[in-house]
Amino acid sequence: MRRFGWLLDHVKADTPEEVRANLLHLASHSRKAWLGPASERVVPGAIGFDKTWRPFVNVSREELHDSAGLGRRKTAKKDS
Repeated sequence: MRRFGWLLDHVKADTPEEVRANLLHLASHSRKAWLGPASERVVPGAIGFDKTWRPFVNVSREELHDSAGLGRRKTAKKDS
């Protein structure tokens, strides 16, 4: 749940408030979570610990740059 919630926020997905609140509740019962390589070594430039969802994001911002904001609503076009 922690990873999933963090990814929803990262891509700025439209998430109804009651669903987000339920996910946060479920995440509070889960154990430690890592996103990225779970190792003794922290990736240089890693995002680090997220206070909202509480995973350790062991991935650099540059590596995730292209996925930020992809969850926004977009108009579907016939030929796309």
